[in-house]
Amino acid sequence: MSMRIAYFDCVFGVSGDMLVGALLDLGLPLADLRRELARVGVDPERVRLAQRKVVRGVIQASKFDVHVAGDMPPAHGDAAADADARPAHEHEQAPEHAHEHAPGDAHGHPHAHAPEHAPATAAPAPHPTGGRYFSGRHDVPLTAILRRIATSGLPAPVRERSATVFQRIGAVEAKIHGVPVETVHFHEIGAWDSIVDVVGTVLGLHLLGIDAVYCSRFPQSWGTVDCRHGRLPLPGPATWELLKGFPVFAVDVRGEMCTPTGVGLLTTLAAGVGHFPEMTVETVGYGAGDTEFETHPNVLRVLVGRRTTGGGDGGAGAESAPAGVSSAEADRLWVVETNLDDMTGQQIGWLFDRVFAAGAVEVYTTPVSMKKNRPGVLFSALVPPAALLAVEAALFTESTTFGVRRYPVERTKLAREFVTHATAFGPVRYKVGRRGGAVATVSPEYEDCRRIAEARGLALREVLAEAQRAAADVRAAAAAAPVAEARKIARGVKPARRPAGTQGSRSRRARGGATERKDRRGGASP
Repeated sequence: MSMRIAYFDCVFGVSGDMLVGALLDLGLPLADLRRELARVGVDPERVRLAQRKVVRGVIQASKFDVHVAGDMPPAHGDAAADADARPAHEHEQAPEHAHEHAPGDAHGHPHAHAPEHAPATAAPAPHPTGGRYFSGRHDVPLTAILRRIATSGLPAPVRERSATVFQRIGAVEAKIHGVPVETVHFHEIGAWDSIVDVVGTVLGLHLLGIDAVYCSRFPQSWGTVDCRHGRLPLPGPATWELLKGFPVFAVDVRGEMCTPTGVGLLTTLAAGVGHFPEMTVETVGYGAGDTEFETHPNVLRVLVGRRTTGGGDGGAGAESAPAGVSSAEADRLWVVETNLDDMTGQQIGWLFDRVFAAGAVEVYTTPVSMKKNRPGVLFSALVPPAALLAVEAALFTESTTFGVRRYPVERTKLAREFVTHATAFGPVRYKVGRRGGAVATVSPEYEDCRRIAEARGLALREVLAEAQRAAADVRAAAAAAPVAEARKIARGVKPARRPAGTQGSRSRRARGGATERKDRRGGASP
């Protein structure tokens, strides 16, 4: 299987407009971006998107500009929300442009589109740096932005990921200001900036066919900024909140290099942060920021390539199995996990079923001690890359978690086949595991033994003992037969192949302190 991967090299920082610019530099058609963003209400008469080539340092890059005029027209259902009494806190800056710099501020706003909010008494006027036009007449609630995305008609993955980014940024702003997330508002100009940058990035990745996103560590510069909340240190509070749990490094640069929207997008979308993924690089793009630093080119680099897994063509992009192991006996999966301390046993059981249905090949729980001395469980799933988003969606929908962790793992496994062997109590299916073509293990299917015990009124241990005795015959026949003929084993009984999609045993067994279910694709996974 081939995956298309995008790696964002954030050594010189990241912002929402730089992300979109980098995707445009890769070849994303601006016309396609305009057309699809129209679905979320980005009216070309009010919001003009532009792309231009610039040089930062010695590197040519694509600069993405957004020019906004007039108020944000209400989407269906927005009017009532906007007519509500003004909440205790109104978010006056867009997440991307969290701080308004005072005129003449020496260190500027490197990765923003420039200051966004004129004083409340200012008349509508062109932005000081030519970036945007706005009226400053009303604010837009986060709930209205989420509603606009949900009803946009964009592809479901784009809607879901865009909403998740906004929800993370909104939650961070609410925490910083000590208010409910429902009361977070964006200035109308900032709302358009945010929608274009957030939805535009997610949409661009979708249009380019990117299956997985990775990024480097995040640089942390220094300085202060004057805004409506007073003087704040750089990086800003929202940026630090979004960076919790992610690797950073210090640089001796004065000014903002990483903005909340840029960080929020990558820390939400990235499958891995801090390490370059294995892939064959195909294209490279550069997105430019506004400010020209003396110390470095203000660009974000993105590299796109392919990684082949599980029996690829063996080319440079193929992921090789360990020495002496065939590609059919090794693969790469994701571990997706979360800690839970407020769900009942019945709910955990239901979650097992939903995560398996989403495509996980293994689900298990491990007892853990959590904060405030609460007993809880570590809920873990082993997931193929193609099912990663579906499994994460199931966890967010069916559990009480506020976040999940994911990391890639390599798995060496036995090649598996199913055969049926006649025992003294009736036919039983056996799972035969091979390594390098040689038989490594033979195991009777528990469900078949249970069915026989129930039908004949026998003790389960008696049926299992007989099945284990017959397993020696199955092993001998499988070892003597070529792999292609091993499905016709013993006493003339043909194997019963499991139909595609048939679920395996749901039995649980304790192993190493964890409660485990068998792989529904055939056997417990290592």
